[in-house]
Amino acid sequence: MKRQRIQWIDVAKAFGIIAVVLGHNLPYHGAFFHFIYWWHMPLFFIVGGFFLKPISNDLHKIIPTWWAFFKKRIWPLLIGYFVLGAFFILAYHFIYDKQWWYTRGYFLRLLWGGRTLNLYVTNSWFIEVFILSLIVTTFVITYVKSVRLQYILAFLSLIVGMSYTHITIWKHFNFYATPWDFDITFLAFFFMFMGREFFRHARQLIEKWYVVLGSMAIGAFLLYMEHLDKFHFAFFMKSHSINARPANATTWVAIVPFLMVAGVFGVSYYVSKWIPFTGGLLAIIGEHSLVIMYWHRFIFDIMDRIGWTSWQWQVVAGVLLPVIVMVLYQAIKQKIQGNKSSRNFSSSKD
Repeated sequence: MKRQRIQWIDVAKAFGIIAVVLGHNLPYHGAFFHFIYWWHMPLFFIVGGFFLKPISNDLHKIIPTWWAFFKKRIWPLLIGYFVLGAFFILAYHFIYDKQWWYTRGYFLRLLWGGRTLNLYVTNSWFIEVFILSLIVTTFVITYVKSVRLQYILAFLSLIVGMSYTHITIWKHFNFYATPWDFDITFLAFFFMFMGREFFRHARQLIEKWYVVLGSMAIGAFLLYMEHLDKFHFAFFMKSHSINARPANATTWVAIVPFLMVAGVFGVSYYVSKWIPFTGGLLAIIGEHSLVIMYWHRFIFDIMDRIGWTSWQWQVVAGVLLPVIVMVLYQAIKQKIQGNKSSRNFSSSKD
């Protein structure tokens, strides 16, 4: 049975993906640019933990339960990763008339993943890390029975993920990159696990107006301090470019994204509750956030090539075009399935 969607979650994902698309096309990299990177990628990992549950740890059911988990949660993401990755690599090959040796090499880069990917598939790192984080988080909540130990592992993972500046081993394709950016999984697991715990125990907080206003006020204050250069926090997950002042960057990673995401969740909740039409439109965008994640870089480049270089319109197109295509596809698919059902019903009556 398909789980009923919770609208405020989809609205929050809409805000997140709009911030992602905006961040990839802003012509200036000032305080606001840093601000959106504080929370937009953590938001997706946090939401990714909301509905994670332990699987059976019965020794006799390990293979079938993990296989069921793989088929439901991992396999669809893998199909999208490789099918769309292949499409974008071939699209780049023909659009830019690249040599086949270059394209063959890029298919190998798709297998290695991580920071070796750029151009049309630069956002695929998120899918890789998301898949690895799903596996690690599910493993921990299944086999580590002590909740206290689960929290300890999550914070240790954060510390390990923040313990280095840049990867200096595994140089492939002229990039220092771990396979599938698995080192970023240390950070993503922390966010995903904490997201699960938030949804289980504290999601009612977003219904408290003072919590929402408090989160937004702190965010506005930090943004203003960033603008004045009295506070600095750079948090770019893919490149592992993370630095802050004052205090240790690890402290800010453990605090700032959650404060910002809490504010986004609260705004999303109240938009869904008080402005249902806007909430409904945003929910449609959020429901298709993964499609937007894949396609917006391609859309940017095509618009550049045809001379439509307005960054504002590129952001609008990068968000809306994938959604429009998916909504039309789903409507056509539903129509075809409805016609088949009608014919089958008529045949059974005959």
